[in-house]
Amino acid sequence: MATLSSPVARLLTRMAGRPSTSLTSCVRHFKSSKPIRANPAQSGEIDGRSDMRQWVRPNNFQKVVLIIGKAFKTRAEIPEEISPLTMKKAFDIFRGRVMVGMVLFAFVGSYVMILSGRRLRDSGDSLALRGSIQEEQWRQQGMAEKKEGKE
Repeated sequence: MATLSSPVARLLTRMAGRPSTSLTSCVRHFKSSKPIRANPAQSGEIDGRSDMRQWVRPNNFQKVVLIIGKAFKTRAEIPEEISPLTMKKAFDIFRGRVMVGMVLFAFVGSYVMILSGRRLRDSGDSLALRGSIQEEQWRQQGMAEKKEGKE
């Protein structure tokens, strides 16, 4: 078996705690060793047992989110308890879809407002014209109130 003197091989031998410089022996050692476990506080496990308090019992709104988020196809497929990761992924997809819907709604609303503004402009209506008409009405009301106050 050929020995490697590359930095990767040296690092692997140090990590494996073996005096061998063979890359294949390091790989065999890592395959046979136990997998590294995550921090129990992060993985939801306490004393090696799964913490069931983190599982989610979805309410009606969350079931709709799970269906819209494409986690499940129908309401009947949704189990009684769901992992928090599944719920988080479904909510992320749901948020994205709501965001896209709001952007599309804003574009459609803007387009409708532009078209209605153009129609009003072409018919001769404008904000300046409306303002001058309102001012004239207020002047006439003020003059009428002054005449009533004098008499």
